Amino acid sequence: MRGLVWFRRDLRIHDNPALSAACKECREIVPLFVFDGPLLHAHVFGSACVGFMLGCLEELKHALAERGVTLLWRMGEPIETVVRTAQELAVDA
Repeated sequence: MRGLVWFRRDLRIHDNPALSAACKECREIVPLFVFDGPLLHAHVFGSACVGFMLGCLEELKHALAERGVTLLWRMGEPIETVVRTAQELAVDA
């Protein structure tokens, strides 16, 4: 079974419930992060916050790569993008 794990705000692999569940249930894991305009342009999040998030994503990318998994990055409305990506990649869960 191929499982998609949508990383949103929790950008760590240690003690990540969604990732742990996917690893137990699926033969293949497809990790995904979706950039959306409101997140990147919100006044609540300044450039320092976005910079921090990008640094965390880079760390996540490297941690997954060390385990032989590639982090996918997409841009768009989050739910639509997750559904479209799941369909394109024919994930099961």
